[in-house]
Amino acid sequence: MIITSKPQVSVIIPVYNAASYIRQSLESAISQKEINIEIIVVDDGSNDGSKEIAASYPGICLIEQDHQGACKARNVGLRNATAEFVKFLDADDYLEPGVLKKQVTFSEKSGERDIVYSLSRIFNNDTDCSVLQKFSCIQGNDQVFQLFKTNIHTSAPLHRRKLLLEVGGFDERLMRAQEYNLHIRLAMAGCRFIHLPGIGTNIRDHTSLHRITNQRSGQLMEDNAKLRRQIYVELIHRHYGDVIPRAIHQYFVTNAVESALTHMRSGNIEGARKALTQTMLVEPTSFNIIVGVANTLGRI
Repeated sequence: MIITSKPQVSVIIPVYNAASYIRQSLESAISQKEINIEIIVVDDGSNDGSKEIAASYPGICLIEQDHQGACKARNVGLRNATAEFVKFLDADDYLEPGVLKKQVTFSEKSGERDIVYSLSRIFNNDTDCSVLQKFSCIQGNDQVFQLFKTNIHTSAPLHRRKLLLEVGGFDERLMRAQEYNLHIRLAMAGCRFIHLPGIGTNIRDHTSLHRITNQRSGQLMEDNAKLRRQIYVELIHRHYGDVIPRAIHQYFVTNAVESALTHMRSGNIEGARKALTQTMLVEPTSFNIIVGVANTLGRI
């Protein structure tokens, strides 16, 4: 429900060539009951009519920018938001009815550094299949470690605008897994993620080249993946210091070894080497040992 009084929630929708989906996304926000919202659409250089569709809805704030990606678009929307709470919603996804009212009510009863989130339903139009987002609910004291192990989707939380601004919003260097990085930094800043039972968002699973997060490929994506891993290691050291907890170290080593074994089974030894060394938490000298152990166990 869009009204002229001060909004309680700013719904920020980045869009790039999503003409097939954006109406459903917008209308899922507009139809939210018992809540005052503003909708900010940041068009990332669309050329398929997405911008014109968004502009046809009265009361929507439409911001245009050259094609710069999802992180930049979300941060632009964040800087223009005026509500206490922020909901990021991709243009190809849509909200469950009444979810914003439920999340605001729950948030107002929680602490000022608490971030409420609900589960997401991931669906595929082509296969007509859907599943609930698979992760363990974040809880307890060391949420930083838990957030390294699992991911809360971009649209699942109801963020507090002041907390997003405090940590600088999304890291615009990243092309993928931006919300994963954001939520880790929020937890490092003392925020606590609180699970509100129920489904909040419907996530469309597709690999269209027009998707705002699918706009890079090849060497650029590989370089960005390496940067992403480097940033994670920097975050770990910033939070835990020079002595990395055994559980964190073991988690990254296990992932690296599993990835390396997958590459080795297909004969891609160089890919296996990269999986180990680029993780940066595994000593490069461990490579030959792991290969030897894998051979001994008949894994490759």
